[in-house]
Amino acid sequence: GGGPVGRSGHARALSRADGSALTGSALTAAVSAASGEPGGGLALLEAALEETGLPARGGIFVGALRGCAAQPGRWEEALAVCGHLEKWIEQDTRRASQPL
Repeated sequence: GGGPVGRSGHARALSRADGSALTGSALTAAVSAASGEPGGGLALLEAALEETGLPARGGIFVGALRGCAAQPGRWEEALAVCGHLEKWIEQDTRRASQPL
């Protein structure tokens, strides 16, 4: 694979072919797919958070963690994803009792 995707690459990854923004399950799937490359899921998650703010549902965090769980040595990336998840929970404490 290539090196890290540039900022414009993340913006492209957040869009459909017609230029509309990925949302909901499509965005979660894109982050999950990107998590196969070290740093990919985290970078796409952070780009999505910057573009759209915190999501209504937490599945995107699970998607970002999927690749970290599958490959050893990615604990720092997983910790960063969990930091974003923590902010998401703190935004609305009722989320702590909801499934991701």
